[in-house]
Amino acid sequence: MGEGKTKPEIVYAAAYAACAGIAFVASRARGNPATSETAPFWLRIAFVCAAFAALRAVDAQMAVSDAFGEYYHSAGLSDWSRPGPYILIVVFLALAFAGAGLFLFRLRTLHRSVLWAAASIAALVVLALSHSLALYYPNMILQTQVGPATVSRIIEAILLATLAWSAWWFIRDAKARGAVAQEA
Repeated sequence: MGEGKTKPEIVYAAAYAACAGIAFVASRARGNPATSETAPFWLRIAFVCAAFAALRAVDAQMAVSDAFGEYYHSAGLSDWSRPGPYILIVVFLALAFAGAGLFLFRLRTLHRSVLWAAASIAALVVLALSHSLALYYPNMILQTQVGPATVSRIIEAILLATLAWSAWWFIRDAKARGAVAQEA
């Protein structure tokens, strides 16, 4: 890129790193026993975001996508003969089961920000996989230009903002509950 231009991969890597930092702070927020229970969740979110930051910084997604694409072409695989769609279906099913478990067992006791963060991180994983598995139609849609950005980058930005917002929401509520508990 030319002088004065920042590569989008670096911007998104920084956004993932910021989300990792905010999630790490959320993992340390202690307001009451209920907020302490969610510390491992936020710590896992922090690790996932840190890993995504590192992968985004080196543009690993494009390298993996190119490798899958070259393999598919060299093996003569197309459409549903590729393993990519099946892997994505398995990921969707796993996320659906995880979501169902969340709704059935813990939804009422968890802070609402946890639901938003879990949905955001799951959507980010699906977005990354849909790119990395070199799926033709999803990539065609996700790479459509909308002004200066692509559909994929707009979706990713919205999901990252939602993830950061939900972590800040959790931190704010944990601090408010801690202050109320200390006053009482």
